[in-house]
Amino acid sequence: MNGTDDMITARLDAIVGIKRLKQRACEHEAWLTRPLIEDTSLLPEVYRLFNEALAKYGYKHDVLYRQKFIFVALYLFSPQSILGYKMPQRLRGQLARVQGVSNPVRVSYSRANIEFYYRTFPRFRHDVNEALRHIMARLSAGSAQA
Repeated sequence: MNGTDDMITARLDAIVGIKRLKQRACEHEAWLTRPLIEDTSLLPEVYRLFNEALAKYGYKHDVLYRQKFIFVALYLFSPQSILGYKMPQRLRGQLARVQGVSNPVRVSYSRANIEFYYRTFPRFRHDVNEALRHIMARLSAGSAQA
């Protein structure tokens, strides 16, 4: 092989390597963004369990409380939506209904900064994590009994 052959071979090998990396990254992303719960009819039960988990703190059901629930719900039903990807059809309306919000657009506004809040504010993160642990434990216990 001469210098040109080596250069062409190295370039082709690099392209193949990058293609494989991209494929693995796409597969990993698909795995990470899959819903933990696919049955959106469980959303009212998830909201009930969320309220149960945070009841001891006596929070008002204000915008911040709603944002915590939206984070929890999206994490369970549509994780990529936390990062700004489009929500699955009808999920926004279901989230609004379960929270008693008249306009589903408020759900979109409420989700605007939830990733930032989760990463930045320890109390937000604590409440979300506590609610998720409670919800998953209860749902797992319920499915084990069924």
